[in-house]
Amino acid sequence: MKWLLKFRRKDAPEGEGCVCITVRCPEEALQGEKEASCMELERNSGEPWICVGAVRLPSREDRHDD
Repeated sequence: MKWLLKFRRKDAPEGEGCVCITVRCPEEALQGEKEASCMELERNSGEPWICVGAVRLPSREDRHDD
């Protein structure tokens, strides 16, 4: 499955300073992907980040020709 994850700096006002990242993983691994992305963003910026949204995106493996 493909997901669009939306993050913002923990101390930023809601809706400001957002970053979106796409990841491919099964739904049961989504929480781990969120945490790993938060850690990577913090490592790169020096500020803590939180995930504020996750949306499943359509992908080729989701299509079925019946």
